[in-house]
Amino acid sequence: MDSQRDVKERRCRLLSVLTLALALLGCNDMKPPRPYAVPFNLDQAGYTSKFEIEVLEKDVGVKLDLVFYFENQEQRDTLFERVLNLPRNPEKPASDRDNPRTGVIVPIHVSLKRGNEVIFVGRRDAKGAYSWSAGTPGYLNRNVYGTVLPKGKYQIELINIESQPVFRGYRTEIKIPGHRKV
Repeated sequence: MDSQRDVKERRCRLLSVLTLALALLGCNDMKPPRPYAVPFNLDQAGYTSKFEIEVLEKDVGVKLDLVFYFENQEQRDTLFERVLNLPRNPEKPASDRDNPRTGVIVPIHVSLKRGNEVIFVGRRDAKGAYSWSAGTPGYLNRNVYGTVLPKGKYQIELINIESQPVFRGYRTEIKIPGHRKV
């Protein structure tokens, strides 16, 4: 009789611990928020994206990335040539390969506000690249703007200053890693 009672008590304790663990996991979401992204048309000068984000913790770094997506190796090679000034033909003279790796500059007007408070308004040039995927299909990231913000809700407006026909055919978007849309 004691052994059956011990088994029932152990099962009850185990069930209690599992229930508590599941409750804590449900209350404490350990996964970081998914990146928030909005389409951004580089073909059209004056194209505007407006959105809000919420910074959930105190003094968090926020960055805005311009992301290009490619579907095949030819698109990838063309994109890398335009974004990083990488020649398709490695046999080109050294002077062509030694150019700064800024590529085609994409000027974007950035407006960042918190209510009526202006945090930043001005032109930012998206140039070069800081990360990309290895395979196809894939992506290439350019930094547009970054800052540290206190907890709160922010309004962001991005305007494409110049038409960029060299990027026609590429899906592009602005991505804000780790923050959620309001």
